Amino acid sequence: TVRDFASVSGTNESQEMGQRLLDTTTVLKAAQTISGEIVLDRVLIKLLRLALEHAGAQKAIMLLAQDQTLYVEAIASVDGGSTRRLAPPVALEESEDVPQSIVQFVARTRQALVLADATKEDVFTQDVYVKDFQPLSVMGLPIVSRNEVIGVLYVEHRWLTGVFTAQRVEVLSLLASQAAISIENARLYA
Repeated sequence: TVRDFASVSGTNESQEMGQRLLDTTTVLKAAQTISGEIVLDRVLIKLLRLALEHAGAQKAIMLLAQDQTLYVEAIASVDGGSTRRLAPPVALEESEDVPQSIVQFVARTRQALVLADATKEDVFTQDVYVKDFQPLSVMGLPIVSRNEVIGVLYVEHRWLTGVFTAQRVEVLSLLASQAAISIENARLYA
């Protein structure tokens, strides 16, 4: 009946609203976690752990710009490896941990890039990393401060396609915005 439909419809709307409030609360708590740090190591490690948790990724990598070059600074994985900071950082061109073409595209365009299946996206299928490791779901987010790319957050999932939904991109974009502030602060205090 119409009454039953209205009741079910109202229930779905309230469930969606409850989910949005939960997501907003989660993002705010995560942003507070990042914003409370002024040590770069801890900012990067917390950001990567949050990225794994909130994006549903298997691997997360943080690259930071220094003297017009991107460097792999930290790597996190759910495959048993601990979140670690690379010392010294590895230049993007020398790294075997990320697809260079995807990271360069994100840094150059200053736009988030989401690929439901990186092995089928013509532009990126020839990347050595994509050929060797076959990541399916891929996302790259620019970390921008004062209209300048100061880094790129790269996340991937190797087993599933379409993992990075619009909602997950939105959550990570908000975290990336907070990370930009925290990275800049950490660099000032270093």
